Amino acid sequence: MTAISEHRGVVRPSSVAAVVAAARPRQWVKNLVVVVLPVAAGDLTAPGMPGRLAMAVAAFCCVASGTYLLNDAWDVEEDRLHPRKRSRAVASGRLGVLEAECAGVALLLCGVGIAALVGWALALVVVGYGALTTAYSVWLKHEPVVDVIALATCFVLRAAGGAVAGGVALDAPLLATVGFGALLVGVGKRLGEQQELGAEAERHRRVLGMYPPGFLAQLATVGMAGALTAYGLWAVAADGSAVHHGWLSASVLPFMVAVLRYGYVVARGEASDPEAAMLGDPVLRIAVAAGVLAALVGIYVS
Repeated sequence: MTAISEHRGVVRPSSVAAVVAAARPRQWVKNLVVVVLPVAAGDLTAPGMPGRLAMAVAAFCCVASGTYLLNDAWDVEEDRLHPRKRSRAVASGRLGVLEAECAGVALLLCGVGIAALVGWALALVVVGYGALTTAYSVWLKHEPVVDVIALATCFVLRAAGGAVAGGVALDAPLLATVGFGALLVGVGKRLGEQQELGAEAERHRRVLGMYPPGFLAQLATVGMAGALTAYGLWAVAADGSAVHHGWLSASVLPFMVAVLRYGYVVARGEASDPEAAMLGDPVLRIAVAAGVLAALVGIYVS
């Protein structure tokens, strides 16, 4: 199945594969943050819960992909000058700008529609998420500090969306954990881009030239400290219920190793691609697996 797109006045075929590539399915894993609060509440196996969460994840995947397509369409000229982004479907010419915009809007509407099937509250959260990501693409990504805060807030909205979809409480310490952890990831991406692009960094992303030397490293420290504090508060408080028998408290140690190890990767300037950074470090993978296992045992087994 093909469509016809217009690129620099030339009519050429544009395959569905190009739209899929521009939707960045590899980054859909971020939307698994949606399940964090329902899982932590011990309600994952409640009747109807898996289905509602699956629809919530699908809604966020659609909206995220829609904003990726719009962002690529609007930044096409800048992306063509970037050593990595120039291979993207729109920048390389495999997908036309107008096609990308149409597909992006369609995915945004699809995501809101799926969320509405779960409930109006989730639809509102998804609309807010879409509005924030669109504002980020148009304006917020050019404002220092605001750019990484906006990225972190997107993750908090994902987690809040999962809570709303599952009908569980908005757990403040867990939401703070997600927010500060996402702040660390966003700052790490900026630091990695600075090192990757070198003297050309500001040319490719204007905000990179606005951060004073050392300031991003300070923000990374804030992200690590905030995530560790918030998670520790949640785990210890949950263990205080005398139900989990210490397993949640035990999960604090591997969580700390994971956060600090990722901070180490960030400090080395190797986190411009967060997914690759997380999957490429064996110590980080082991720490995450151990922390998740301990937490799940504490919630569902003890």
